[in-house]
Amino acid sequence: MLLYILHHCIRKVRINALREPTALALEKEGYGCVLASLGLMSGEVPYTVFHTKKSYLEKNSDVLERFTDAINEGLKFVKENNAEEVAKVIKSEFPDTDMNDLIKVVERYKDADSWWDNTYISEEAYNNLLDLMEYNDALNERINFDVMVDNSFNE
Repeated sequence: MLLYILHHCIRKVRINALREPTALALEKEGYGCVLASLGLMSGEVPYTVFHTKKSYLEKNSDVLERFTDAINEGLKFVKENNAEEVAKVIKSEFPDTDMNDLIKVVERYKDADSWWDNTYISEEAYNNLLDLMEYNDALNERINFDVMVDNSFNE
C-alpha cells in the first residue's frame, strides 16, 4: 500500500492508504501524490498468506508442495524481470488498467521491495504483522509463530 495526500477543493489535506492501481489513477487525475510506501515504513510483513486445515495439509502435502513451488517460481520471475515484462504477464488480471500505468505500478512495488524472494515467513515478519494488527485493534490475542506458520515447504 502507498500513502497518499489527497487535496480537496477547499484546500484541506487528507491522508489515505490506497492500493494500486487506484492510487496511481488518483495521482494521474491530480487528486494527490505519493508520500511513502507503507510497506517500507512497516518493515517486512506477510501481507498475502495462504491458509489450510491441518487435516488437508497432512493428506495433501504433495499438492501444497506443488502450490508453494509455483508461488516461488512466480516470485522468482518478478525478481528476475523488469517491470514491463512482469506487467505483460499480469495484464489479463487488470483488464481496465492501461499498460503504461501497470508498468508504473509494478515499478513502484519493485522499488518498495514489496515482493518477497520466496514464500518463507520469518518470525520477525510474522511479529510485524501481529504488531500492525494490535495497533489497529484487529487482534484479540497473539498466537505463537510455530502454531500458525509452517515453512516446511520452503526447505
